[in-house]
Amino acid sequence: VTVDGTGPFTRLCQIIDAPDLASDPGLATPAGRVRNRDRIEARLTDWTRQHSPRDVMIRLQSARIPAAAMLRPADLLVDPHLVARETFTALTQPQLGAIPTEHRHATFSTIADPPLQPAPRQGEHTRAITAELLGLTESEIDKYIDQGVLQEPSADPDGTL
Repeated sequence: VTVDGTGPFTRLCQIIDAPDLASDPGLATPAGRVRNRDRIEARLTDWTRQHSPRDVMIRLQSARIPAAAMLRPADLLVDPHLVARETFTALTQPQLGAIPTEHRHATFSTIADPPLQPAPRQGEHTRAITAELLGLTESEIDKYIDQGVLQEPSADPDGTL
């Protein structure tokens, strides 16, 4: 919750039903509010305890008071703002199944959504990378795999990652 100025402070006092704070001459200035911060915060705390974080946020924002509810990881997947923007989607990851994955930070009319694909298995791209980037031949790659220098993915798709 951020209150900057007398107008927002007065609106805050109205929302939290604290007319005594709004009319207190000792709280009429920013310096007075800073000196009495503990008193103001105690009243705000008492009020916020009676409401859900989302309700507090909505009530304060509707009074033009900057406020945001803290979202814990479990809250992100069901937050109405993030759900409406399709921020998360399910991605099927081998050995893990469908997992929630961040899909887009924002929606753009001229920029496509990023491609989604499972994370590679350990060693999955060893041959392609060493051939393309290092210029190794298949026999050289086989030799390094046999020596344990390079690794191929497990033949067991249900094995460990």
